[in-house]
Amino acid sequence: MQIPAAARRGAAAFGLGALMAAGQAPLGLWWLTLPALAGVLALAARAPGPRAAAWLGLAAGTGHFAAALNWIVEPFLIDIARHGWMAPLAVVLLSAGLALFWAAALGLGHRLAAGWRRPLALALALVVAEMLRGKGRDAEHPIGQIARGHVFAKGHQVVLVID
Repeated sequence: MQIPAAARRGAAAFGLGALMAAGQAPLGLWWLTLPALAGVLALAARAPGPRAAAWLGLAAGTGHFAAALNWIVEPFLIDIARHGWMAPLAVVLLSAGLALFWAAALGLGHRLAAGWRRPLALALALVVAEMLRGKGRDAEHPIGQIARGHVFAKGHQVVLVID
């Protein structure tokens, strides 16, 4: 049985999103973040349409936030008999909910530009989506952001800080 191309692209986007999270604490593998982000943008740029690009954004965002926010399960493990069942729901629902911003960004970026401009539009849309996501209720402590300089290389910022 052959796996459909859309499922393979979605799995690749999920994996690249999770790889992007490796640049954040505690791993600090900053050198993986930028190529993984470029891979996500390349997948979205080659998507057959805006809807497919949005699905890839959802997959990449879910992978990124599931890996970056893995610490969210720890409070549920204090009384595992009573609260442990909520831990998987917390990770899945929080990750997928935050990934909706990435889905909207990549779908819109795909729709707005074509050709060599499309990767630029996708990157710009993702940065704007991250800025909007950071302006909500938790504006002072946005979690899992890629566009705020959370990736460091020996004390030097690798990702442009836009605020």
